[in-house]
Amino acid sequence: QSSLKTLVQRHNGIVVLRADQATHEIIPDEVKEDEEEDEYCRTISEQDKMALVHWWYYPDSYREWKPQSEIQGTPEPPMPAPVLWKVQARFIKDLEKYNEWMNEEDYIIAADDDDDEDDAAERGDADGAQEVGGKRRRGEDDDAGER
Repeated sequence: QSSLKTLVQRHNGIVVLRADQATHEIIPDEVKEDEEEDEYCRTISEQDKMALVHWWYYPDSYREWKPQSEIQGTPEPPMPAPVLWKVQARFIKDLEKYNEWMNEEDYIIAADDDDDEDDAAERGDADGAQEVGGKRRRGEDDDAGER
């Protein structure tokens, strides 16, 4: 945990001890052994048969325009900012990796209580994963190359 504090402070973030002062709560990453590192995107907007996409776990500066024919899903409004973002520790690790604050929606953690599960079901993601637009696996019909 202390290394995460150091990373936050290195990027001009402030570490607080009281939850009522926090904007983000960092939750330890779950270790999933058989999980592939697939890349997904969500559609931010569309214009002239092109779609502006945001790649999950990349900073907003990596957004790019792709032909709509290569993208599944339509744009949805951004998720309203909660009082307290509950995000994976990877949020801070990727901040260090890219030297840029990341998009919280990529790292959001659903709470275990029933209210948050109901909220997740209303968004259409029963497992609590945040999806604000269509998602698709990166690499299929994608000539943008690896990042």
